[in-house]
Amino acid sequence: MSANANNVSYSYICVKDAVERGFGSRVTIMRWVKDASVRSFRRGSFRMVCVEDLEARVASRERVITEDELVERLARQIANAAPVLSPEGKEHLARLLR
Repeated sequence: MSANANNVSYSYICVKDAVERGFGSRVTIMRWVKDASVRSFRRGSFRMVCVEDLEARVASRERVITEDELVERLARQIANAAPVLSPEGKEHLARLLR
C-alpha cells in the first residue's frame, strides 16, 4: 500500500509483515511507532507502518564493527559459555596453556 504526502510516495505494510521481513520484533517496531521514528496509521484492526522509515531505522542501527570489537565480542561470548572450573581444573588448564 502507498500513501502520498507532499508529493512523496511512502509504502506501508502491517506490523506482522514488517516482523516477517526482518525489520525487528513486534515490540521493537511498536516502540519506534510510539517514539514517532516510524510513521504509522490504523487500518481497521491493523497498524500500518512506513517501509521507508523502517529501512532508515534499521540502517541507523547497523554499523561496521572493527576487527578489535569483533574479537572482543567473541572473547566475551566464549568466556560466558565456558564452564566454571574448580581450582584443580584451573591449575590443569594453566599447565596446558604453557
